[in-house]
Amino acid sequence: MRTGVEPGGAAAEVDQSGLRERGAEVTVGACDEADSGALAALLAGLSGPPLTAVVHAAGVLDPGLLDTLTAEQTARVLRPKVDATRNLHELTRDLDLSAFVLFSSFASTVGAAGQGNYAAANAYLDAPAEQRRADGLVATSVAWGPWAEAGMAEDGAHEERLRRGGRPAMSPQLALAGLREALGRTEPAVVVADVDWAAFGPAFTALRPSPLLDGLLPTRPVAQSASAADGVPLAERLAKLPEAERGAVVGELVRTEVAAVLGYASADRVRPEQAFLERGFDSLTAVELRNRIAAATGLDLPATLTFDHPTLGALTDFLHAELVGAEAAPVEGAASGFLGSLYRQAVQQGTLSDFVTLLADAARFRPRFDASSAPRPPALVRLAEGPAKPELICCSGTAAIAGPHEFARFASAMRGVRDVPALPLPGYGRDEPLPVDLEDALRVQAEAVRAHTAGRPFVPFGHSGGATMANALACHLEEAGTAPAAVVLADIYSSDDLELLVEWQQDLARWTFERESAYVAMDDFRLTAMGAYDQFLATRQRFTKAPTLLVRASEPMAEWSGERDWRSSWDFAHTTVDVPGNHFTMMAEYASVTADSINQWLTGVV
Repeated sequence: MRTGVEPGGAAAEVDQSGLRERGAEVTVGACDEADSGALAALLAGLSGPPLTAVVHAAGVLDPGLLDTLTAEQTARVLRPKVDATRNLHELTRDLDLSAFVLFSSFASTVGAAGQGNYAAANAYLDAPAEQRRADGLVATSVAWGPWAEAGMAEDGAHEERLRRGGRPAMSPQLALAGLREALGRTEPAVVVADVDWAAFGPAFTALRPSPLLDGLLPTRPVAQSASAADGVPLAERLAKLPEAERGAVVGELVRTEVAAVLGYASADRVRPEQAFLERGFDSLTAVELRNRIAAATGLDLPATLTFDHPTLGALTDFLHAELVGAEAAPVEGAASGFLGSLYRQAVQQGTLSDFVTLLADAARFRPRFDASSAPRPPALVRLAEGPAKPELICCSGTAAIAGPHEFARFASAMRGVRDVPALPLPGYGRDEPLPVDLEDALRVQAEAVRAHTAGRPFVPFGHSGGATMANALACHLEEAGTAPAAVVLADIYSSDDLELLVEWQQDLARWTFERESAYVAMDDFRLTAMGAYDQFLATRQRFTKAPTLLVRASEPMAEWSGERDWRSSWDFAHTTVDVPGNHFTMMAEYASVTADSINQWLTGVV
């Protein structure tokens, strides 16, 4: 072991284990197994009964994306796996061992976000195990799933998140039973993990299909819905029903499909008062629900269906109106098309800066509010719940497609860990007035935060333009005597980063177009709101005094030809952590890594 007799090392763990009380003779030694000379000296110094088994369980984490990993990161992670295993093999191959066990990881089999070096290091262990078996020596490489009671949060939050992803943590008793089974088998490399295939399969293949799971995952049948009950199209069936019964049939259809997407055994678990975002829907599950409802109803529906109609009742009313041919209520966020088409044309022509100025000018003609006419504070949208404190309040960004939904993927990694509500920006909804200036917007948001937290500690969090809003809100609350416990800023860029913003503005706009179909439609309200807030934030802002974490993407969002560092920066006291992905994917494909990094910092600071 690399840790031995020092406080908190292996010796202390042995003392607490009760092994000696049960008759075992235990000797604790410390060395770097990757150092062949040090390991040889340690083995030579063993006294007592001869060595008959080797269990190698060392490992080091140093996360990063595959194409951003440095040679130092890779070597640091490979050394305790590759070099140490080779040394253990060479120094014990002439001994009469009954077991040579290498602890690998489930990550080597299915991968892990931001752990390319760790997955590779563990995958290597299968090779020496195969070679030793071919040479007539004992060896077993065990790719472990997560264990409970082994570095997990004491409140079980991390275990709950693993369970929802189909990888429930094994009890030590179950893991040891699996180890005994593995050692009795002829295969040199095995996986010991408790996998809930029904939950793991959809999570693992959410972004891409995988041949690894071919033949393993059960096909989840589409729930029997109203349209399939007797082969008669749903619209035709509704037409034959009394008007008073039609809404209930459509509502039951929606409840059934929502339950199927969320994996509920019964539609009774779908509470009608809970918004889709609060249920855990993100862009992927929203598209799945749209597809199921479209198949059941025969309607041509947008991918943004659940964002346009965010509750069970709203969606039921919309579908009912569409199916019976009544005049449907206007779709929240449905685009007028005029400014949206000009936006695309400006991107194609390279005149985006001029167009953003036009949006700010157009915003001047929208209804405005100030301190004397402020609207009712917006309700925060709860995206995740958990016992850890303080809660993390997500501040919506300023892009035309921004809103609480942009944090859905991130919040899914926080469920069971801590409360994560999202705070909308005033002026982005249909017919919502815009604030006269930034202070008017912050005043309304601050009132919403105070009402929501009721004196409990909280941490504003934002990404990109939302990070700028999170800092501004923190400053406003500090001046009002309601200081946050900390602030988390993810990939924040300010007006001082003009060179970067000009270089990348076309890429940012194209990203917005790509996400529009999965988020919300860019209507004139959202586009003019974006223009207004861009103007608000163009002037230099104040800076929070709260402990601050800067979370930076490890990759540029696009090609960068400038001389300055492209990475996000913060000019005031802060802690920096780099996470896998670029400006966009750090909150999408790598959202769980970003969430883990934030949780670790909050645990140590607040």
